[in-house]
Amino acid sequence: MPEKPTYTGFYINLDRSMDRRAAIESRLAALGVAQAYSRFAAIDGHGMSGPAGRLSPGALGCFASHVRVLQQAVGAGTHVHVLEDDVLLAPELVPTLHGILGQVLEEFDLLYTDVFVPVDSHTLMRYERERRRMAEVDPRTGVETFRGVRVMDLRGLAWASLSSYVVAGRSVARVASLLDAGLRSGPSIPVDLVMRQHVNAGTLRAACTLPFLTTLDLSLDMDSTIRSSGGAEQRSRLASSLVRHAFYVHPDWPLVEGLIRQYIPQSPVTPRSHVLARMLDFQIFGDFEYFT
Repeated sequence: MPEKPTYTGFYINLDRSMDRRAAIESRLAALGVAQAYSRFAAIDGHGMSGPAGRLSPGALGCFASHVRVLQQAVGAGTHVHVLEDDVLLAPELVPTLHGILGQVLEEFDLLYTDVFVPVDSHTLMRYERERRRMAEVDPRTGVETFRGVRVMDLRGLAWASLSSYVVAGRSVARVASLLDAGLRSGPSIPVDLVMRQHVNAGTLRAACTLPFLTTLDLSLDMDSTIRSSGGAEQRSRLASSLVRHAFYVHPDWPLVEGLIRQYIPQSPVTPRSHVLARMLDFQIFGDFEYFT
C-alpha cells in the first residue's frame, strides 16, 4: 500500500489543457495518491488587469496561478505540494517525501524535486558531484542505481522552475505573501526567478533533491504553452531540458539521444574542440579542483 501523503497536494492545469489534465491525473493514480491532490484551475494571463509588467500573458498567468494556489492552501495546516501538469513523477516520489519532509522542512521553507539546470560547466559540476554521492555505477554496464536521495541547498546556485515543490506548512502564508507582492507590483521576471531572488537574498531557504524525483515531460516541453519559438533559442531551451532530464532518477536515454540527434547539431571536431571537450569532461566528471 502506498504511504498516505503527509501533505496537501495541488496540480495546476488550464481548463483548455484537457490532455495534460488526464496525463497528470493518470500519473498520480499510478502512485496511489490521486485522492491527495486537487486540481487548481490555472489562470489565463490574457485579459489580466493590474500594474504593467514585462511578462508574456502565459508567464503572467503562471505567476498568478502559483500565487493563488498558495493563498488557497494557507488554511490547510499542512505542508503543501504544488505540481504543474507537464511533470513526470518517479515511483520513489511519494515514499521519499514521506521519509524526509519532516526533517528537511524544519530547516528549509521549500523543497524542490527538480529544477532547471543551466548548461554551464561550473553549475553542472556542482549538481553532478552532489548526485554522484548517492549513485552506484555498474562498471560492466554503466547502469546507475541510487542508495537514496541527497538534499542540496539551492542558495547561490543558478536554478529555476516551479514544476514540483513542497512548501513547509509554517511557510505557506509567507511564501504566498512574498509572491503576491511581486505580482501586485507588475512583475518583470517570471515567478520562479522571483522565488530564486528571495532564496539568494536569504528571505527564504530552499533545497532540491538529487537525483530529481520529477522531471518535465519532454514531449510536452517541446510545445510549452509559455515558450517563445525560434531556432537557436528553442534548441538552447531544449538543451537545458535535456540536461535537467539527465539528473532525473529514471531518465529516458533513448528519447534523449533521439532528441539530441534531431535538434542539437554536432559541431565539427577539431583539435581545439577535442581538447576543450575533454577538459570539460574532466571538470564535470573528474576530480577537477579550482586553484589560485
